[in-house]
Amino acid sequence: MLLTEMMTDGNPTVVLDHGTASIKAGLAGQFKPHVFLPTLVGRPAFPQHQSIDVCCGEKALKNWRELKITYPIVESTITDWDDMEVIWNHIFHEELKIQPDEHTYLLTERPRNPRQAREKTAEIFFEKFGAQAIYLAIESVLSLYTSGRTVGMVLNCGEGASHAVPVYEGYALPLSWKKVSVAGTHLTDYLITLLEKKGHSFKSPVEREIAGRIKEEMCYVAMDVQQEMEAAPTNWLLPQKYVLPNGDTIKVDHERYQVPEPLFHPPILDIMDEGLPEAVVTCAKRCDVDIRDTFYKNVVLTGGGSQFPGMAARMQSELEAITPSNTKIRVLDPKYRGHAVWLGGSIMGSLSTFKSICVNRQQYKEYGPEIIHQKCF
Repeated sequence: MLLTEMMTDGNPTVVLDHGTASIKAGLAGQFKPHVFLPTLVGRPAFPQHQSIDVCCGEKALKNWRELKITYPIVESTITDWDDMEVIWNHIFHEELKIQPDEHTYLLTERPRNPRQAREKTAEIFFEKFGAQAIYLAIESVLSLYTSGRTVGMVLNCGEGASHAVPVYEGYALPLSWKKVSVAGTHLTDYLITLLEKKGHSFKSPVEREIAGRIKEEMCYVAMDVQQEMEAAPTNWLLPQKYVLPNGDTIKVDHERYQVPEPLFHPPILDIMDEGLPEAVVTCAKRCDVDIRDTFYKNVVLTGGGSQFPGMAARMQSELEAITPSNTKIRVLDPKYRGHAVWLGGSIMGSLSTFKSICVNRQQYKEYGPEIIHQKCF
């Protein structure tokens, strides 16, 4: 389904949302990404398997026994550019089936993405793929577009990183944002640790993917963990079974509410950092006093880690407890927050004015990769 009223002329912009766990890709103007691809690459692990091609995503997971699996994005930052080229090539040629040099690209990035990473992205897209133009957009700003706002405190709970980012009139405030040291990958590790105590094993990449799915499908945020523990013996809805691909089952009970808890109390994982509610307050205090109330009234949840049932209600309660009694708090959990970043990119890339703000091929040739810092901020 297209956002037809906003579509531009010519080939649609390709929107790429680079997540630590998965990459979402598609054409601007769509409500959902066409591609959901695990962010991993597989290369032959042994000489006898050299006939196997380098592959990525689900194909690499399927053949993991013969492959060395690598992850090119760590904590929302690209760390292996060769692997990323493999993934990008796969998306363009096998998934979207496009000619890369015929399109403009909108790529997402985390707050304060390193300068060298931004320049390397521009270099690859112009010199390797022949892009017509590119634009780098901060994830939090795009998430806010999806909620129909240009002002708000965006709490992005991703797989590789969590951030609280104040956005004002469509621009992230770079000196006020706060990184939280607990993200989705830490919660998956925590779930694996808890389930291994019950005798289950999650050693392979495929088994880790399964643990991630258990987390996403079965865990929830409790309003009060102590009360949840006390009520557990009589709560017949708590124990649930997860059916594995081989037909075996795993019983999951207390883990369901235990796993998300480090988002609020990182010391559970021996991480000495603020939880999400405190991060929001820290960010707000770094902003001008005249606009703090606006941020508190527009706390927008986004990212896969924000989709736990009970998340918004718990955030609302915790924020009310640690802010002055006259502070108005409103926590928003948009319907599409699982792919809100990509959808925001789809909206932005569909605007008739979008291509005018991009770095085009001629500008890159004239000024080099440094031009990306002048046009994308």
